[in-house]
Amino acid sequence: MQRLLCKVKHYDWGSHDENSIVAKFAKEHDDFEGPFAEFWMGNHPNGQSYNVDSNKPFDKKLSFLFKYLSIAKPLSIQVHPDKKTAEELHSLNPELYKDDNHKPEMAIALKESYLLYGFKEDWKEVLAKYPELEKKETLPELIEYLLSLKHFEIDVKDEKLQDLMMHYPNDNGVLIALFMNYVKLNPDDAIVINPNVPHAYLYGELVECMACSDNVIRAGLTSKPIDVENLLKYISYDTTLPKLVKSKDGYYSSGFKEFDVIKIEVLPDQTDVFYCKTPSILSVYQGNGVIEINDNTHIIEPYGVYYVFEKSIVSVNNSGQNALIFWIACSPNL
Repeated sequence: MQRLLCKVKHYDWGSHDENSIVAKFAKEHDDFEGPFAEFWMGNHPNGQSYNVDSNKPFDKKLSFLFKYLSIAKPLSIQVHPDKKTAEELHSLNPELYKDDNHKPEMAIALKESYLLYGFKEDWKEVLAKYPELEKKETLPELIEYLLSLKHFEIDVKDEKLQDLMMHYPNDNGVLIALFMNYVKLNPDDAIVINPNVPHAYLYGELVECMACSDNVIRAGLTSKPIDVENLLKYISYDTTLPKLVKSKDGYYSSGFKEFDVIKIEVLPDQTDVFYCKTPSILSVYQGNGVIEINDNTHIIEPYGVYYVFEKSIVSVNNSGQNALIFWIACSPNL
């Protein structure tokens, strides 16, 4: 097992609350400056972790990137390219698309969280509520039209979306959001983000895992570069409502070959034993205890992050007074 020092991202949509989950991890990883947006665990070059003992970059090859998110205001509306598209975009524009991998992901709510996902089936009925917008016969025509507007004034009817205008005035992403599904996640609910599906996290705290990539095609609600041409080329116009993923005894199956996620809770004075078939990252979300891996014993503390080698027998004993909870990211078949 290796203890890791991990990377904090300070995007402007992050939380300034020192009690947010990213802030708590950040303080344990020697980063004290907010906003606290994302906490990255893995070896992606945009957020490289380090081995605590050697102070050298964590160099184990992983198929996934593991994160915590603390979201205080909406993120960008974006899509993640599939593998073929990612290779094309990286070849054409490596400055914007840093790697050639796809980015399917799964997000699990740590507390009540909200996001936009995909387009509404009744988008024409929504359009009828806005006489200031031109009427269009197809959803692709509508989205292209909305993204082409240089200036607009609109009275947002949906109360759940009214704060978007405050955060992102005259941003075309506000118009796109009107036609997207509004999704609520309760704690421990998970959602899978498939390639090319538009989505935007609005508020909450999440644990997130994805294929090891940082590729994003943005549509709006951001000060970062947007890529309208490629967005319109690759975006999915599917109007199917998202299906929430429920865990099976704490195991969240993503459906992708790169990763699954596991939540393990150990009550005080109890021990849990499991087998890590594949390389894994273990993050301590709450509590402390003793972990024994292949007869080697280690103390684990809150907000610590550890790399566990493949084919490891892991025994965790809760030596505290509260439940010991940790999240594990792994390749499937742990």
